Amino acid sequence: ILANMFGHIQQETAGLFYLEEINKSPYCAENQPWVRSAYPCVPGKMYYGRGAKQLSWNYNYGAFSTAMFGDAMVLLNEPELVATTWLNFAATMWFFVTPQPPKPSMLQVLDGSWVPNAHDTTSNLEPGFGATTMIINGAIECGGFNQQAQNRANYYTDYAQKMGVDISGEKLLCNDMQQFSQKGSAGKLDLYWSPERNCQLVNWQTAFNALVEGDYSKCKGLPSTCSSTPSPSPKPSPAPTPSPSPSPRPSPTPAPFPECRSGNNPNYISPPRLTMKNSKFIQLPQVSSIFPHPTNCSKFYLCAFGTLYSFNCPATTLWNQAIQ
Repeated sequence: ILANMFGHIQQETAGLFYLEEINKSPYCAENQPWVRSAYPCVPGKMYYGRGAKQLSWNYNYGAFSTAMFGDAMVLLNEPELVATTWLNFAATMWFFVTPQPPKPSMLQVLDGSWVPNAHDTTSNLEPGFGATTMIINGAIECGGFNQQAQNRANYYTDYAQKMGVDISGEKLLCNDMQQFSQKGSAGKLDLYWSPERNCQLVNWQTAFNALVEGDYSKCKGLPSTCSSTPSPSPKPSPAPTPSPSPSPRPSPTPAPFPECRSGNNPNYISPPRLTMKNSKFIQLPQVSSIFPHPTNCSKFYLCAFGTLYSFNCPATTLWNQAIQ
């Protein structure tokens, strides 16, 4: 999995050098009414590739923003955050694990949970690196020889060798593959709530994803809350020394507030900020779900999907509640 990810990241960013697409364009898709409604393009903003996997198009920015913050407009208003903050790799992981029927996720291709049916086999779609290239950029790089697809395969082969991964027999290219379609096994996955069908699950894309908590309520027009009770986590260290880096897998912690939403939380800070020891500042995304830790100024909380998660502040930074 890591060799696969690194191969694509190398091709997309030249080894994380280009975190923004070189040839910038708006990438604003408004061809379908539901896309215009759910993920509207903000005047003056462009949704070109950003981050380690070059997240592109307004509908991907909006869907990722909904998954992370419960609000599509956070990143539609500030798409640059995908290149300039921790969302860089978060967007990469979101795209890697999120199926978008009729395409499976890249992770499903690699972990064996995507099983090709007869139509997939006829389309020469099979598990392997080539199928992940089809997922990430198949419309441009697959269906014939393409140097970009060849570069990806070369990078993947190099990383696999360095990491001691045996990829013998794996299909590395997508030159003879046809696009994923509704007739394929992933195309039959009911993954979206359809407002036109009384919010029943369907296998075509809508603005309401069954993998995102709260989307069913949004589909039904019901109020969405953030009130799940998280599991306890180890108590923070008594020393308020900033950790050298954010924890890659934050553990759920007991919620210090009765509700995550700002309207029910008298301790809510807007906009939340961090102050650096050298008097420079880091501005966090302005969302109504980031709160200070009650006892440790080197940590903060993020509310996501009804659960409060604890994060360490970046190195040399501390939470400063006085800055508004």
